[in-house]
Amino acid sequence: MSKPDVNGMNRFHSTRAKFRRMLDGTDYYGWVMPENKDRLVIQSDLVIAAEQGEEFEVLLNCKVSSSTFSSRLIQVDEKRLVLTLPSLIRMDPPKPEARRKPPQISGEILAPEPEPALIIIDVAPKGLGIQTRKSYTAGNLIEIQLHTDLGDITMSAQVVYCRSVENNEGIYRTGVHIESLARLDQARWDQLLAA
Repeated sequence: MSKPDVNGMNRFHSTRAKFRRMLDGTDYYGWVMPENKDRLVIQSDLVIAAEQGEEFEVLLNCKVSSSTFSSRLIQVDEKRLVLTLPSLIRMDPPKPEARRKPPQISGEILAPEPEPALIIIDVAPKGLGIQTRKSYTAGNLIEIQLHTDLGDITMSAQVVYCRSVENNEGIYRTGVHIESLARLDQARWDQLLAA
């Protein structure tokens, strides 16, 4: 039996969420977790030091729509936040770079220096979120190879940001923008995103 789609929120399950604490303007990111109640549960990338009742601005985005709304914190347990949902949520067209959890794929950086066992955090039409063991400077070009059920996909990508992962020395959260894909790789990438 499927869960009821409260306010059309089921469409956002397992997608990337951005949420800003209004108290200090700090941006956080996490994953929307399945729920069947009038609340939003986000598994954050970082431990959030917030208190019940604090206000957040939430931005959700998926393939079919996006939504931005204000919400109040009901409960926080380290990286798991429970937020209120407004009674009416306006759905807008999707933002072009909707990020979501990747299907079962693995990868590696081929150049400038090889890095095997790359962890893919999220995927979008024009980018990837990856976890690396090397720090990169924004603007660096890297070559990535992904191993998928559809075959290998090789791409040239530019580093957009690279920051150390809290409580995990020597691990970096790196965002890259895809610069180029060969024709077959582009077809496989499009098919992967459509799955």
